[in-house]
Amino acid sequence: MGAKPLKEVVSVQCAVVAHDDDGDDGAGRRPPDPLDRIWAHPSELGAALASRARRRRGGRALPTVGILTLFAGALLALTVVGDEPAGRDGAVTVMAFEGRHGAELVTAVGASIVAVRGERVAGDGVELSGTCVAHGQVLTSAHALDGMDAVTVESTSGAVLPARVVGVDPETDLALLAVDRLDAPPVATGSAGALETGDPVMAVAAGPGRHWARTGEVAGGARTVEAGRSVVAGLVDTGTRASAEQSGGAVVDDTGVVVGVLVVPPATDPSGLALPIEIARDVAVQLAATGRAEHGWLGVIGSDDTDRARGGALIERVRDGSPADGAGLVEGDVIVELADAHATTAIASMADLMGEIRRRRPRDVVQLTVLRGDGQLDVTAVLGAVTDSPATDGDAPAAPRSSDGGEPSG
Repeated sequence: MGAKPLKEVVSVQCAVVAHDDDGDDGAGRRPPDPLDRIWAHPSELGAALASRARRRRGGRALPTVGILTLFAGALLALTVVGDEPAGRDGAVTVMAFEGRHGAELVTAVGASIVAVRGERVAGDGVELSGTCVAHGQVLTSAHALDGMDAVTVESTSGAVLPARVVGVDPETDLALLAVDRLDAPPVATGSAGALETGDPVMAVAAGPGRHWARTGEVAGGARTVEAGRSVVAGLVDTGTRASAEQSGGAVVDDTGVVVGVLVVPPATDPSGLALPIEIARDVAVQLAATGRAEHGWLGVIGSDDTDRARGGALIERVRDGSPADGAGLVEGDVIVELADAHATTAIASMADLMGEIRRRRPRDVVQLTVLRGDGQLDVTAVLGAVTDSPATDGDAPAAPRSSDGGEPSG
């Protein structure tokens, strides 16, 4: 259904409220907490959240409650988009999380999501979203800001502030902005590693004077997409169908923590692809420190192994002098597992391999389980840097060749 401004009622899905069987109409009783009702008006949310926070801390409100209370007013300008049917009184259903209200999540997370605008001297520009990851620092979409002469951020209070591009990482399509006097609090982050297919998530983004939210379900990970001249790997499909203006927004799980940052190049609009927050955090730290981010590089070109039930990354070419070459990998090898000192990950596709390699740093050591002919062997590789790849010296990235979007080089 189409987007609808939330100016009257926020409808939320939650446990059914039990009614008394004795016919008592409840006169004289204290009304239920707005966050325990089937629906709640946005004007009630700030006080309700503050009260609930005080009860959790023995009468002391959390430091962010003041911010949340102020942001509850911004819910009056919230635009909620979804495929779900309208709720009672024609309101739009905004959440599908058992035991947790969509309005509460949007209030808590939305305070950290800002509207970003890039402008050219010629007068045209782009609108997108941004996620505050540290005080005065916002992550947003890199490809959308390419060629922009100026960038501004609209804060939670509505102030339009100039932003400075600290650094850009094409490999993850992330740009880090520095914004003085930004009043948005940093998001609370979790882990995308625990997400499983079918898990409910919510995407939250921002535009001038409004916020946007849509629920979805995780449809899988290790997706790849082209953004400018780079291929972004290791993306999670959240099923939230975000558009280009929402790129840079946040994806939260049913506990309310951010697990990903939306990556929506124009060619994939609409899309629900999101970069895992673990990668986004690491990129933000690197960009803040040096203005650039490093990613691991193996140096193979290949495709998905379609002859094996559990898949794999089929190597079709090994670049001369690459880490793969030094490790002894050859054409025809099928990589089925990647391990380091912390974990072992099954590799079912070239996209899986790319995602695992890109999330690591140069000089990291990985163990690869390889099928060669009728046998199996373990190979140790010391990763190089993406900047060592010939593709970064003028070769455009090759188009995906596998059925699930796996890009052929890593």
